[in-house]
Amino acid sequence: MEEPNYQEESIECIASCNLSNENTPVGIILNDTEKKVLTACNDKLYYFNLSEIIDSYTSFLEKEDGRISYYKSIHLGGNIRSISRNKQIRDHLRTNNMALFALNCRNYPVKVYNFDGELITSVYMRNQFEEIDEIYSLEFIYSEESSIILGGGKNCIHVYDYNSGKTLEYINFNSKECKIENSKCQKGIISCLSLKTSGIGSFSVFASGSFSKTIFLHDLSDLHSQIQLSDNNLNLNSVTELYWLDGSYDSKFMDYHLISGHRNSDYLYIWDVRKPNNILFKLDRENFGSNQRYNINLKYFEDELILTYGDSRGNLNIQKLKFNYDYNKFLQNVKQRQKIKLKSQSIPCVERFFDQKLLVTLSGERFTSCEKDQGCTFNVWKINTNTPS
Repeated sequence: MEEPNYQEESIECIASCNLSNENTPVGIILNDTEKKVLTACNDKLYYFNLSEIIDSYTSFLEKEDGRISYYKSIHLGGNIRSISRNKQIRDHLRTNNMALFALNCRNYPVKVYNFDGELITSVYMRNQFEEIDEIYSLEFIYSEESSIILGGGKNCIHVYDYNSGKTLEYINFNSKECKIENSKCQKGIISCLSLKTSGIGSFSVFASGSFSKTIFLHDLSDLHSQIQLSDNNLNLNSVTELYWLDGSYDSKFMDYHLISGHRNSDYLYIWDVRKPNNILFKLDRENFGSNQRYNINLKYFEDELILTYGDSRGNLNIQKLKFNYDYNKFLQNVKQRQKIKLKSQSIPCVERFFDQKLLVTLSGERFTSCEKDQGCTFNVWKINTNTPS
């Protein structure tokens, strides 16, 4: 088996902003075209303009002790549960009117904003009793041809057409583990959703994960059919994140692989959905907390998929995957991995810019403090690639 041409990376912090009043990081959304970053913490959105940094890749550490300030903040009124960028956009924005994102706050409807924070619309997702449902997870795609918001509730998934303003389907799981009226029970909550955006089933097939430890595959073209992923040899905890390993190389797609994260787990798990009863591989991720609301950034470089993710021990993990595109599209190599210790206690949110030269992190721990209350910190890092001799 041919080994990938691995290039080790090092990173350098070149700017930082301490959001000391916040202690629950939720997510990061990039606008590569305008060189701006949106961060979500607690019940607020913070906006950063990185144009000066990106244009020169110079460090702010020599200016004002490396501090960078946000140019705008928006108070939403309720704690943010989930935030989702428009998945129709891959890497560069084609038009600014596609730079939309959806979010939901506790006790508020789902809201769609443009990147600048202007409210476009509010979406009221109703359950089978015509009551406004509590939404815990989101997935969002928008274009002139197709526009879907997936909303994960308790024992249910809402499929909402953004263009028509109507609910298309209501998927009810009828979980026996938790009665709907028991609001304190987390079992049955659909905690994460991931829509496939390339290859077979693109913008139709999606995965759902729940606090009842289940992972299901669904298809918008046939919502009555479901496939469950489960490995009887492993006792997996509640599902906290799901990502399709989407993308292509030389017009050949990666079609069959999904990655899952779980509460209190030291691993991320890779599935081949053609074999739904077995984990394919597991990737190390150190754990010191719930792993809730952690993200994974996926970028493509030549024929490699680069996963970048943080953990609750303050490590930045860089995992490179290589696929066999010509023979059954199997995952071929998972050996190349870096772990870089950062000056942080927990790093739930990581995003790489499209050009691979910068990444941004949002550190902090959800509802808890590790040794001391550090609050949320937004950091900008310069990526240096070192080719081993």
